[in-house]
Amino acid sequence: KIRGLLIHTALVLLTTTVVIFPLALYRPILWTLPIVITASHFLVDYLKSLVKNVDGKSSFILFIMDQSAHLGFTLLFTSIYAWGYSYGNPVPYFEFALAIFAIWGGPILVFQIKCLIKKVEEVTVYREPFPRFAIIERALLFLGLLSSSIWLLLAGIIIPIVIRGLLLLNEENVPLPVFEWLIAIVLALSARLSFGPISIF
Repeated sequence: KIRGLLIHTALVLLTTTVVIFPLALYRPILWTLPIVITASHFLVDYLKSLVKNVDGKSSFILFIMDQSAHLGFTLLFTSIYAWGYSYGNPVPYFEFALAIFAIWGGPILVFQIKCLIKKVEEVTVYREPFPRFAIIERALLFLGLLSSSIWLLLAGIIIPIVIRGLLLLNEENVPLPVFEWLIAIVLALSARLSFGPISIF
């Protein structure tokens, strides 16, 4: 679990560093922001990992608390930097966090809701049916959100759905992830319509 947690937080550090990179070149204090956000992310996930053998209801509550804490810390720290050092608007980070949730958190949210409805006594870890493709699928959606073109965003949504549909045709007993797709599409389009493409430039 610690190895997985370290890999996960390393990816958080990488993505937040990529987002802050253009501004940090001119304002070196901003290099500390990804470190602060990553440290809070590690702490929240580590505390969550200490909870064992939870049922569907408890797992759902933990998931909501976990995601709220991540988003809350991100907005808190970016707001402090923006207000205290006049380094711009924290809104792009909210959009960034919303997009990440749409891409990576959406399927887990559906999994948690299903466990809650079925009153599962002990919730296991969410398993992605096509883990290698899932990386490509999420990358395409993320690139679509980064772009300024609504057509590229739609391509980042439609192309992965077609590919996943073709994969599903060759598999048995793999449920069609309709709700996962709907959550990703709705949140992705909400982020785009509300804030525009993900960029702090």
